Amino acid sequence: MGAIRNASDKQKLIILSLGSIILVCILCLSGCNKKSAKIPALDGLSLHSDELLLEELKGVDRKDLNEAWGNPDEFGMGLPFDIWYLEDEFEKRGDFIRVFYNDGKVSSVSYTAVFYATILEVHENHILVKPVEGEWELNSTDQIIVYTDKTPEQTKVQFVEGVNIKICYNGLIMETYPAQINHDSLEIYIE
Repeated sequence: MGAIRNASDKQKLIILSLGSIILVCILCLSGCNKKSAKIPALDGLSLHSDELLLEELKGVDRKDLNEAWGNPDEFGMGLPFDIWYLEDEFEKRGDFIRVFYNDGKVSSVSYTAVFYATILEVHENHILVKPVEGEWELNSTDQIIVYTDKTPEQTKVQFVEGVNIKICYNGLIMETYPAQINHDSLEIYIE
């Protein structure tokens, strides 16, 4: 009877040990389920389209992206997006990259071009601007219509002829005369 009891205790010990090992394996494997973030180097982004870059970064944690690319510009801090200024202009692909987050995870990525201009005329739903000397856009045109129908009123009231402004847009300029900028991607900061 003692031998049977001894065998039963050994079986319980073996089952308990196997159960512990299985539990540890399950816990380890559940941690492996997370998407491994392979974040592309910031200096190689010229080879990526917005769509490809979003595919690579979608769902990446904000903290992980900041560790990989370094601290973003302070402008986005505390807001649902971060901005990194790019050292090279990538043949005017963009001057900076903007990453939007939803619940701390990357949800949208876009390259954005920036140029400085002087306001020539102010109208109800647009302004006419001239890029300042040295801006790439001046090689294409000396006048650009910038639509302001989505611009906040508190910004619009600051538009006055002769004021210098900083314009951020998606890099696409309609080749009309005057040229036009897609207003969906427009942000204007009074200097």
